[in-house]
Amino acid sequence: MPQPIVNLVASDFKKAFKVTEFVKCFCNLFYVPSGRKSHFVKFLQETLNPGESATMPPNPTTKSWSAWFDSVLYHADHFLLFADFIQEEVDHCRASASDSLLRLQEIFQDKSFMKRLEVQLAFLKVKAPTLMAYLSYFQEQVPHVTQAHGKMESLLHYLDVNSK
Repeated sequence: MPQPIVNLVASDFKKAFKVTEFVKCFCNLFYVPSGRKSHFVKFLQETLNPGESATMPPNPTTKSWSAWFDSVLYHADHFLLFADFIQEEVDHCRASASDSLLRLQEIFQDKSFMKRLEVQLAFLKVKAPTLMAYLSYFQEQVPHVTQAHGKMESLLHYLDVNSK
């Protein structure tokens, strides 16, 4: 499967999820240099269990089809920790808070949106790795003609079973 088709499949898949707005807003927090990245990493180090590493979330907007999936999987593990960080940043910035920061504050205060976000992230945490494995297989430069038919049938079956 050529790269543009893999990108199209990944792009079409992610359209159905509200998590895209959340991960993009979160990523936008770190575009302006303000010490926010170091504050975020410090916040995570203090919040995570000992032994867990504090890392920045992957950027969901890069050209790689897997970037969105990587970002979503990161947020599936950590998003519930972020409410306090968002509130601290809003309190710190006051009148100069960015649109992304204010939108994230609204999201964390919206119980309905948070419930949908939690359900979608949990679903993606379980289902995305399988889809990513299939897309990675079909992205390879050396075609595996003898195996492609079986893989494609398996992918179609997986998508069909999980779309109901």
